[in-house]
Amino acid sequence: MGTLILYAALIAVFAVTYRLILAYEPILNWWFMFGAKFEKRFFYRPIWGCEKCLAGQIALWTYLF
Repeated sequence: MGTLILYAALIAVFAVTYRLILAYEPILNWWFMFGAKFEKRFFYRPIWGCEKCLAGQIALWTYLF
């Protein structure tokens, strides 16, 4: 049970860091500029748009693999 809480916390920290900090750094700025082209599509929010959606996607795919 403790490891699940730790994994959830690590995924949340990674998602927030990815979305709010790395999006504005030159390292990944090209990735978010590319994602801005798909703003009207259904897959925009889980990948680029929202840190909660991103954390959910990371948790889902980590669980499946």
